[in-house]
Amino acid sequence: MKRGRGIFCAMLVAVLVPVMAVPAYAVEGGTTILNLESVLESLFIPDADFMTDMVEDIQSRFDKKFAGVASAVSYLRERFSDLHGYYDSEGIFKVTFPPGSFLYGISMNLLSPGKAVLAWVRFCITGFIVLFTVIVCYRKVISLVKG
Repeated sequence: MKRGRGIFCAMLVAVLVPVMAVPAYAVEGGTTILNLESVLESLFIPDADFMTDMVEDIQSRFDKKFAGVASAVSYLRERFSDLHGYYDSEGIFKVTFPPGSFLYGISMNLLSPGKAVLAWVRFCITGFIVLFTVIVCYRKVISLVKG
């Protein structure tokens, strides 16, 4: 009985001493065969680039599926950012006649006669774009569901 207990204690010491010495040895810059900390770290803690790689993977898949939509959105974003500089549309289409002209002193906005028509055209175009977007998105969703 005592002999079995001694063998067990010797085996326990033979296992625990290297395991307990690994962190202290690693702190000093040494490398060990049983690098237990790095094994446990690699099992439970992801790499530093894990989230970045996952997000890039999702973005690349999204770009493959919806490349046409993304390019259209970027094109429209560029066009509307260009138009943002011309916020004062009244100033763009205002004509003032120069001195010496028989219409001198008269200033006229070229859009004022057609504002009602332009408002109606804008309403129709907006409705068309909304319907077109709904139809395109519906077809994309159906194609994604079908595979």
